[in-house]
Amino acid sequence: MIKDNSKKTFLDSLWSFFTSIKVAVIFILLLAVIAILGTIIQQQMPMEFYQKIYSPLMYKIVITLGLNDLYNSFIFRLLLMFIGINITVCTIEHFNKRLMTGNFKICLPFDAYKSNKYINFSISLTFEKALEKVINYLKSKHFHVSYEKENNENIYVYGEKGRIKGWGSFLVHTGLLIIFLGALYGGLTGFKDMAFLMETGENKYFEKHNNFYVKLKEFRIEADENRRIKDFFSDLEIFEDNMKILEETIEVNDPLQYKGVVFYQSSWGMAGLQFLVTQPDGKEEVYHVPFDETDSINPGQSFFVLENRWIVKVGDFYPDIAFKGDSPENLSSLPLNPAVSLQISTDFMEKHMSGKEPEWKNLGWLYKDHPEAEYERYKFRFDKLIKYSVLQVKKDPGIPIVYFGCFLLVAGMPLAFYISRKIIRICLVKKSDEKTLIYMGFTGKEEEMDELKQMEKDLINL
Repeated sequence: MIKDNSKKTFLDSLWSFFTSIKVAVIFILLLAVIAILGTIIQQQMPMEFYQKIYSPLMYKIVITLGLNDLYNSFIFRLLLMFIGINITVCTIEHFNKRLMTGNFKICLPFDAYKSNKYINFSISLTFEKALEKVINYLKSKHFHVSYEKENNENIYVYGEKGRIKGWGSFLVHTGLLIIFLGALYGGLTGFKDMAFLMETGENKYFEKHNNFYVKLKEFRIEADENRRIKDFFSDLEIFEDNMKILEETIEVNDPLQYKGVVFYQSSWGMAGLQFLVTQPDGKEEVYHVPFDETDSINPGQSFFVLENRWIVKVGDFYPDIAFKGDSPENLSSLPLNPAVSLQISTDFMEKHMSGKEPEWKNLGWLYKDHPEAEYERYKFRFDKLIKYSVLQVKKDPGIPIVYFGCFLLVAGMPLAFYISRKIIRICLVKKSDEKTLIYMGFTGKEEEMDELKQMEKDLINL
């Protein structure tokens, strides 16, 4: 059906707009610009961060346009909506073309065969023999052949190969649409979060949608011979109704999945030091010295107080200690052999109240091969360096849909780009009882004239 462009409605214009390749390219370029801005401008930071690094005008622009949270902004979602409409409309358009393909006309008006895209020649065969020869020749060239007679005069032959190529673009568009819908469904029904878990097990990550929580049992690091990090692991435990259901180790690119929620290993750090103090009567107490946000000892929190009001202070901390003689040195920033030096003051309170300087006694270095020190029948043990693990938590029900879309996309691309479609039209005209005139041409490509001439030679010489 040929549309009258002079009578286009608004819906026709809108349909043409969204089927335009130029419009699709513009949408993709805008998406690329937003992705670049999202890389340049740090996302989802506190407002104070943007106030500090930008001028008042730039700060107002960033916040007003939502550039601080681009991927959740109105502009980004509006652009995704337009891209989704564009893909949907193009998919429908291609599907309609595929339906129309099966309704091709074998017969064209005779004058069409006299255009410069066609060649004509005569062969010395009867009408029936010429038809048989043409059909067998096209089939030998892997064409699917159909023909019709017109009023018992002319015979029109239609040959086609590579018709499946048309389905390639349809599969590509359909795959893109399904990927888009899967991403949209996942974004609406899923969630993303971060979990900060410490080895003490005191903090847990509660997954409220599925009624379970996750704890960190242990965090481990694997280093190479040059004391550079190779990999790191988190031993996780999952509990439901305070009962341990599952224990599994995760690492980078090897997440844990439970009830549709995926836990990815993201990063790690050092949270503090844990000490075990044994009193002369055998009673044991656990004490902690926390680290600050730079994974270093906070001078204002570098001590703990015993029940008898003695003060124990951490002098130095080395994450990876080694000794050259009696001199300690730190080999790396990785906690491969952590060590602390302790000092103790038995009169800190009294001296501090009287304004005098307290006296500190060194307990020495505590580390893996020498974890304990003793003073006045008190035993001080460096129990462990407490590490924390940062996990990215993600639930995305749209992933299977996205994978299916990717499958269609991958299946369609070879069909669209590596299969050649050819259509040949032939008209046989009876010139006499022993002679037939043949008009022959390919549809759409003038550069295939050399191939037509070769086919002419083949048909004459057969």
